[in-house]
Amino acid sequence: MWHAKKMRGVRTARRKKARPEPDELSTVATNAALISSSR
Repeated sequence: MWHAKKMRGVRTARRKKARPEPDELSTVATNAALISSSR
């Protein structure tokens, strides 16, 4: 079980490393939306 979990973690890490820009942009957009909605 731990082995499968490890493989999944590596897969996600590789995916994030492959293209971190889109993730960052989406996170920033979400944060901005939350801030604007809270105000």
